[in-house]
Amino acid sequence: MVSVMSKPKPIVVLLGSLLTALCGAWALWVTFESPLRQALTLLWSACAVAVAVWFVYRTVPSRRLWWFVWIVAIGARVALWWSPPVLSDDVYRYLWDGRVALAGISPYRYAPSDPRLDLPRDGDWANINHKEIPTIYPPLSQMLFAALTWIQPSIWTFKAAFALFDVLIGLMLLVAAKRAARGPPRAALLLYLWHPLLLFEYAGSGHVDVLWALLFVACLIDIEAGRPGRALIWFAGAISAKLIAVAFVPLLITRIGWRRTALALALAAATYAPYVDAGWNLWSGLQAYSLFWQFNGFIHALAVELPGGAVWSRPVIALSGLALAILIARRFVDTWRAVQMTCVVVMALLPVNYPWYWAILPATVVFRPTLPLHLLTLSLLLTYELLPRYYDTGVWYLSMSVRLVEAGLLLWSVVHLWRLRGQAGTSRAVTPIGDVA
Repeated sequence: MVSVMSKPKPIVVLLGSLLTALCGAWALWVTFESPLRQALTLLWSACAVAVAVWFVYRTVPSRRLWWFVWIVAIGARVALWWSPPVLSDDVYRYLWDGRVALAGISPYRYAPSDPRLDLPRDGDWANINHKEIPTIYPPLSQMLFAALTWIQPSIWTFKAAFALFDVLIGLMLLVAAKRAARGPPRAALLLYLWHPLLLFEYAGSGHVDVLWALLFVACLIDIEAGRPGRALIWFAGAISAKLIAVAFVPLLITRIGWRRTALALALAAATYAPYVDAGWNLWSGLQAYSLFWQFNGFIHALAVELPGGAVWSRPVIALSGLALAILIARRFVDTWRAVQMTCVVVMALLPVNYPWYWAILPATVVFRPTLPLHLLTLSLLLTYELLPRYYDTGVWYLSMSVRLVEAGLLLWSVVHLWRLRGQAGTSRAVTPIGDVA
């Protein structure tokens, strides 16, 4: 087998230049309202570049080439920041919540369509989805929305901040990799810095999920470095930014102890204090989401087809998820792989899976390079194939071919990670094609 180390460095320049060109073309295409089908071709071409990057990431670049790597990473994010958020309209809800908070009103109290909200209904308001439902975003996210709206009430402010957080995660991974005794080769950062899921979801669509990813990565780095006191603070922030972080409570108990984990949960709960005046509406949006939303689920999609599945599927799946999270926390020796396995299990169980939910995974792949996970995160972007059909016909339907590809990669990831459950993590022992076997 020819080592990837022998591949010429110019291939990195070629791939980086192509990725930048694709992002720039996307920004021009969607800005001038060209057909989304053609624009999505650019997105999937970026995914093809990311697959190629996997097979060259072990190349050891020169210092000069690493400047190029960062220039591509930042340049691609700048290009996508410049484009309107055509893949998702969530950022308009963030901006509305920020405006409501700055008006002295709890964003949990009223839905955007509530006539009691005496705020301007402009074009940004018209782009909010599900205006009849109060916000579902946790307190720390709400505080960030208010702060960014105070700086400048524009979706471009949000997209710029989230792109900056994304780059900050890359810098954190770089520093942690240099300090870790079992850290990855520096070139593994390519798997994060040039990942299309991150580019298009953070700088492109402006999703706040980067906030919990930033805090959770900081938590994991401090766990690995033996700093449990700091880790619990980051974990509390991660929960207060995105409730999906609760799935990692069993893992935190095994890594930093139940007392520190309980303190983290208490700190996260305390962040709700400024919003208690909303009463039950504090939870009404989340309740509607958890009871009725469903999209691109795997186990849930099968369970609801069983007799009475619409009634029992969600609580039974939630309890199953808790049991599996405990099992993973106890059986997996390596923390990064335990996080990866927890993510894919939760992905398999959740009734709702949007691509940006799992942008945390590329950060873990930097430390534990895993081909099936890398491909899985790229395949999530295939779900956007439904958008042209939806805009043309109003039918929200994800094709079976995409679901089968995602399900196959999900199953491959579960099997692959379970085989590694007893191994201590060491990225340097992993070769780009060796971990496929």
